[in-house]
Amino acid sequence: MTIKNSINFITGLYLAILVWWLSLYLSGSRGGLNNSLFGFFWALFLVLAVFLVVYHISRTSKVYTYNKVRKTALVLLGVGLLLLGLGNVVWSVYNIFLSIEVPFPSYADVFYSFSYTATFIGLGKLLSNKFFKSEKLKFCVIGTLRILSVFVSVSPVVLTTAIKFSKSPLELETLRLTLNYYYVTMDILILILILTLFIFASNYLVDHLNKKAKFLLTSAFLFLFIGDLLFFNTSMNNTYFNGCYVDLFYVSYAFLLFLGICETVDYWFPLASTEERFNGVNYVYRIQTLREFCLNVIESDNFFSYIFPGFCLIISVISFL
Repeated sequence: MTIKNSINFITGLYLAILVWWLSLYLSGSRGGLNNSLFGFFWALFLVLAVFLVVYHISRTSKVYTYNKVRKTALVLLGVGLLLLGLGNVVWSVYNIFLSIEVPFPSYADVFYSFSYTATFIGLGKLLSNKFFKSEKLKFCVIGTLRILSVFVSVSPVVLTTAIKFSKSPLELETLRLTLNYYYVTMDILILILILTLFIFASNYLVDHLNKKAKFLLTSAFLFLFIGDLLFFNTSMNNTYFNGCYVDLFYVSYAFLLFLGICETVDYWFPLASTEERFNGVNYVYRIQTLREFCLNVIESDNFFSYIFPGFCLIISVISFL
């Protein structure tokens, strides 16, 4: 399957989701199984989109050695989408099996919060890898990114603990407000980060990312920001329901981010030829990439990108028990 075929397939699913949403809107449905299934369907849409992203990255040819950071960044963006999809699956479980129409706050927010972590670190990998005009500027940028990486890694752990132990109505209301502010804050940080990449990045990055990819990625995170603002308003006013207009912004965010990643993959990495794949050349490259990746992970420079966030994720899982 080519990237173009994948884009056409995901576009078809996106249009199907829009038609389903329109039917819910015209029927005036504000709850029930049909609305819950709508949320579950677009969660599967996210998971399928991530699968296609990883599939196309895995097919890239002989560029592993000098494009390792770019590949890692794109995979982390894909992981962010996957965690968002898993959060929606958990949300749908609350809807369908526990009959909770709006499970907020809930354990779905653990996946949502770690989705921001993966996305932020993925974009940060690109910025930290660019060429800087001075060592002082590089020190300031890298230092700021590492401090923010600690924040976006620790925050989900704190939120997970709060979700587990918050029982009273006052505690739940406070947690709901905190989560809303956290999501909007992360949106702002991500928008600042991606605009910094496009405005202040050197030719190393600008010349290797076309205007279409920039537009798609920026539009995606702008849709996420608007969606979180609208969710903030509707959730605090108790007017949110599955399948309302807020979900359109989240679905559009996922769709635009998928298009942006595919455009970037197609622009950055040449695809392996059919002969190379059948001759097992790609298999050799993958083994080499895994070894290089493991060596890269244990370097101190990648502590804030892999080890520390992974440790925080493990702590969050343990806190479920």
